[in-house]
Amino acid sequence: EEEEEEERPIVTMNSGKMKLDFEQSGDISRISRTKITGVANDRYEENKNQININFNTTPKNEFRLSNEKLEKLNSLLQIYQGTHNFRNFTNSKYWGDPSSNRYIIRAKCDKPFMVGDIEYVKLTFEGQSFMLYQIRKMVGGVIGVMRGCYPPELLLNALLINKIKVSEIPTAPGYCLYLNNTFFDDYNKSKNNLHGSLVLTENEQNIKDEFKMSQLYPHINSIEDQTDL
Repeated sequence: EEEEEEERPIVTMNSGKMKLDFEQSGDISRISRTKITGVANDRYEENKNQININFNTTPKNEFRLSNEKLEKLNSLLQIYQGTHNFRNFTNSKYWGDPSSNRYIIRAKCDKPFMVGDIEYVKLTFEGQSFMLYQIRKMVGGVIGVMRGCYPPELLLNALLINKIKVSEIPTAPGYCLYLNNTFFDDYNKSKNNLHGSLVLTENEQNIKDEFKMSQLYPHINSIEDQTDL
C-alpha cells in the first residue's frame, strides 16, 4: 500500500533544483491489453455501444508494437509536456490548487526492446517534481486512449478543465516504475562547486545500463509472469 501523502522529490542544493527522470517499463502488450479498472469499467458497461475497445488477444510473447502505434503513443505523451495542473492525476487536491502545477520537461516512449521472449517499451518522464500517483496515472491515461477506452481529448481536458473526476484516470501498476536519473544542473554550474560535477561518467552510465538489463528488467519481467494484467 502506498502512503497517502504527496511525493516531494524536489531537492534544493546551493539554491539549485534537482530534476528527476522517471522511467516506466512494462510489457508492451499492455498498450492493447491492460485491464482498465474502476470507473473505466463502469463507463464501458454504460456506454459499450458508443465505445469501441480493441481487446488484443495476442499472447504476450507474440505481441509486437508497430511503428504507427509507437508514433501515436509519443504524440499522446507530448500532451503532458510543459507546465500543467495535474490535479486529476493525483489524490487529495482541489481544482486550482497551485501546488498541483508541475513542469514536465520531457515525456517519450523509446523503441521496443526484448527481455527474454517478451517485447517491452520504456516510457520516460523528466520533470522538476512529481506528485503521488501522478506518473502512474499519466501512463494509465495514455493506455486508456491507446486501447480506445477514452477519446484523445481526455488527456487534454484532464489538464485544462475541472470536468474529469480523478477516478476516471486509471492508475498503471507501480512495480515497473523506477527513478532512472537525477540532474543537479544548477549545482553543476555553480562557481562554489567544491566536489566536482555530479554527472555520471560514460563508464558509470554503462554500468548502470548493464544493471538494468541484467537485474532490473528481468525482475520486472518475473513479476509480469506472476500477474494477470
